[in-house]
Amino acid sequence: RDVQALKNSRILLMLIDGRVPDEGACVELGMAYAYNKICIGFQTDIRKFSGMQNNLMIDYSFTYNIAHTWDELREILLKIKNLK
Repeated sequence: RDVQALKNSRILLMLIDGRVPDEGACVELGMAYAYNKICIGFQTDIRKFSGMQNNLMIDYSFTYNIAHTWDELREILLKIKNLK
């Protein structure tokens, strides 16, 4: 069901707070990226994988970048909405 839900979706929005993102969510991110879905990260936590940055494989999978505030997330989602 999870794979089918990803195939049927347009966007994956992933919360990446914490020192490292959830492993299951990372698998879903990889699948969504492989299916050419719009991938957005939302990170309000300052902790990072290597102290200063996230794992690059994860960061580069976010096709529409990573929002760090609710306002940034809203701007990204409005930009996507206007792409229709």
